[in-house]
Amino acid sequence: MYLILKFILLYLNSYANTSNDNSMFLDFSCKAIDCYNSPSCLYIEGSFNESIDFSKIDVKKISHIFSHYHNISEIPDEIMIFKNLTNLSIISKEFCKLSNQVNKLHKLEQLHIDSFTIDKINGSIKNLVNLQKLTIRNDNQKFFYHKELPYGDYIPNMKYNVYEFDFKKGNFVNLKELFICIRYQTIKSIFCEKTNTFKRTAHFHTIKRLPDEICFLHNLKELNITSQEIKNLPENIGNLQNLKILNLNHNCISNLPESFSKLLNLEILSISNNYFSKIDDKISNLINLVDLDFSFNFNNKSEYFFEDNLCFNFSKLKKLKYLNLSGLKISRIHKSIVFINQNIKFIDLNLTALSDNDEGDFIGRDTLFYVFENRLLL
Repeated sequence: MYLILKFILLYLNSYANTSNDNSMFLDFSCKAIDCYNSPSCLYIEGSFNESIDFSKIDVKKISHIFSHYHNISEIPDEIMIFKNLTNLSIISKEFCKLSNQVNKLHKLEQLHIDSFTIDKINGSIKNLVNLQKLTIRNDNQKFFYHKELPYGDYIPNMKYNVYEFDFKKGNFVNLKELFICIRYQTIKSIFCEKTNTFKRTAHFHTIKRLPDEICFLHNLKELNITSQEIKNLPENIGNLQNLKILNLNHNCISNLPESFSKLLNLEILSISNNYFSKIDDKISNLINLVDLDFSFNFNNKSEYFFEDNLCFNFSKLKKLKYLNLSGLKISRIHKSIVFINQNIKFIDLNLTALSDNDEGDFIGRDTLFYVFENRLLL
């Protein structure tokens, strides 16, 4: 729970840095709102397709544009007039088109797109050389479809879907933060003559792989790829030497590449709800790790298959403060965890299968409680 809250706060904080910038009144022929009377930030509640009264604004002063109007469908070519734009945030259920002219926003540093229907990650954004933070969210998995429809009724299906995040070496060279969460659903429909209805089955699609080129993002400090179906990380992910935060929660990963142990600047690693059957030994070399979430991992063949006595050696992780092993089917933990007792602030062992007693090099519930006391959640 503490880690979930941390990421929520981290997400909200990305907006907090801009919330102090006030926004000016923008006169749309559609609905518009007054945003704090600042000339640098526009919060638009309306459609970009409607005309803008440019007599009311100074486009040279606009550095932030937020459009969280849920019926907006596109960002038009006119976006290019905001030459000094550094932050563009779009949240809309209907959004599906980002103008190719966005590549002319040479000063853009942050781009946030949150949509149910975005058709692709527009190629033009790959040329935004100053882009430092990129967030792409496409999540329509909450859409509900009836299992049966009368014969002849229209069966809705998503026309626009992102299914791959791909780019080439040289793209996003200055990127520091990358957040990708893409999930969409398609429907397979079979007509049943006996009942005169369509039988429909929903199938959810996600990203299955990370491109090898992601390893060339040498300035990357934070990488969040969550709720996908990624099985393997790129072999050279260890090249991301500046990476400090890595969130791979809710994927299908069962092992880590050899280069993973080279991520020596990593401070936060969240890799819960994957398919590991033990804590990968490569993690033991991450000497600057402060926060490790390895909760609710299990082998994909059996929900209850996980290393009984946790053999992972904690002794090198001297900076570790927060450890989440909740939900793991473990009986005991290697005694090396005692060696890092001084810095540990919280260990979550809730919903584990800990035995009370010790056994050889492995300690159970009683010893853990004696060593960590109120810093331990059982």
